[in-house]
Amino acid sequence: MKVENNTAQVTPSLSPYLLEIVRSDPFARFLRRIGLSPISFGLFVFVYGIIRNLVLPAIFGHLFTVEIDGKIILGVLNDWPVLVNELIMVPVVAGYYLWQPITMQTLYDGISERIGPSHLARARAMEYIRPIRWPGWAIVAFLIAVLEASFIHDVFLSSKVLIWENVNIVMLASSFLVRFVVFYMIVYITVRQVFTIIGLNRFFSDLTVKIAPLHPDRAGGLRILGDYVLSTGLIIGVLGLYFGMGFLRRELNPLVITAEFYILLVIYFLLAPLFFFLPLLQVHRRMNEAKKVLLIEIAQQFDIEYRKLLDGLKRDQVDSNHVLRVETIQKIYKIAEGSPEWPFNLEIVSKYTAAIVLPVLIPGIAELIATWLFR
Repeated sequence: MKVENNTAQVTPSLSPYLLEIVRSDPFARFLRRIGLSPISFGLFVFVYGIIRNLVLPAIFGHLFTVEIDGKIILGVLNDWPVLVNELIMVPVVAGYYLWQPITMQTLYDGISERIGPSHLARARAMEYIRPIRWPGWAIVAFLIAVLEASFIHDVFLSSKVLIWENVNIVMLASSFLVRFVVFYMIVYITVRQVFTIIGLNRFFSDLTVKIAPLHPDRAGGLRILGDYVLSTGLIIGVLGLYFGMGFLRRELNPLVITAEFYILLVIYFLLAPLFFFLPLLQVHRRMNEAKKVLLIEIAQQFDIEYRKLLDGLKRDQVDSNHVLRVETIQKIYKIAEGSPEWPFNLEIVSKYTAAIVLPVLIPGIAELIATWLFR
């Protein structure tokens, strides 16, 4: 069944893959039940960010840095990198959290077309994503989210430095909520991606997928897989922005740089490249095999035509058609030899690399340049 990539029309009743992907996630099911699309959920979270970072500090906290009883309290507008994180990063994570199952649906539909009309093969392909439906993932996501939110909560409470986020219970509660929801969503995003990687590799290992080495998409007819992997660069880049803004905040708000921050940064740089290459390993093997078979077939045809040409030379009866066919086959061989062995090109790799690295580095580089210019 073909599912259009339209967030307004996609529902679990119409999309079997989506039904399996979100089955274990009560929060995603609730959001879909009330009709929230990825864009509308992202906008809802953006509005919450406005309320938490501007409205609540104006009423219960501090918009600007002030000094009270000899103590300096950092205001939210002076801690501006947090606004970038919570008004850009968090809404994008929220939107991607609901959009990711749709991209997975589109991916499996696209690849299923390459295995033909086999209902058995499609049923087996659907089995590969069913580990995501384990109900225990909701408990895992909940516990990790609570632990992460509680950690920063304890950091705020134990700190002697007063900032806009720890001046009272209202601001602490708002910080706890946003961190809890973000980590809950990130856990599910990660779980889905991990089992998608496993499923894709099993898919290409167990099933016969048609590979066309000379396909015009330069990806053996599987450009949709390269595009899916590139789409994960969106969420990875946005998460990288969190670390980039964290380095900017350390001078303004020392609470944000903890041992946990550096641990998460290491995990980020370890997982980001793996999430790009691991889904493509079995595809690479199949594309490589298909390319070798194609080259052997072309070489065999070349041998036939070449022997005919030699036979004509021996009899001093050279057929110009044989010469033309030999030259044509040589050109075809060179074209086939340059066919890709991975379902992506240099453009996709460069975009993905930029999405990983630039959000982390650019804020710090910009700060260094500004410091140098205005020193």
